[in-house]
Order: sequence, then C-alpha cells, then structure tokens
Amino acid sequence: MQNFININRGENSKNLFLGRNSIHFSQEEDLFLMANLFQEDTGLPMIIWVSERGHTQHGPRIKVSKSHSAKVDIYNTVSVSITNKPEIVAGEGLSNRDLKLITDYILLNKETLLAYWNNEISTLTLARKLIRLSQ
Repeated sequence: MQNFININRGENSKNLFLGRNSIHFSQEEDLFLMANLFQEDTGLPMIIWVSERGHTQHGPRIKVSKSHSAKVDIYNTVSVSITNKPEIVAGEGLSNRDLKLITDYILLNKETLLAYWNNEISTLTLARKLIRLSQ
C-alpha cells in the first residue's frame, strides 16, 4: 500500500509519496530547487537552469533551453552533465553549436556549478561566482 500526503497550495496542490523514513518529492517538486540564469547573466544564447542535488538519483547536470528565446519553458530542454567532458544526458535537439557553447560554459564554471549541486554554496554565492561566457 502506498501512502501519500497532500501539500495544499491551492490550485497547485501536490501529492507526495511517503517512503519508509522520508518523503520522496516528485520531479516537479525538484523544479523549486532550480535557479534560472538568463542570457544576459551567462553570455549564452539561451536560458539555463542549475540546481542543487535535491532528491535526484542522477549525476550533476544543468538544464538547457533548446530555444534562444527569453521565454522560460522548462519543458523544452535538454540536460547536460557537469563533468570534464559534458554531454547531453537527457533529451535531444540541441545544435552542435549550442552544445559547444554549453560545454565551454560548464568547463569555465565547473567548480562553482558542482559546489551548488552539492549544496555547498547558496544561490547568491552561485550568482556572484559564475563567470559570464564571452563569445
């Protein structure tokens, strides 16, 4: 038997699964752990999202908008690993040029992105430490 609790947020109420000793948040809940970074912040032609590890089971990654629009659409994204050799780990449809830019940005900011992923720095510290990509 699965046990759920409801977090009432009006129209945005959520059901959360209760595990043995912890609450397992859905992927939607983990969206609240993400910081969106706009083009003027990063020097990239698209919006990216960085996050803390949260409740995820996967390795460090960022979400990358496939669009060069300033409109936020978290569901039109790919995920790229934060490693010495960044690669797309979820999704498809990112151009080679955009993947190269994202790779350059990750390598330039890898230490800071990993510190944020590991919850070692705050969002404000993240914003101060990230280096803008110059194209």
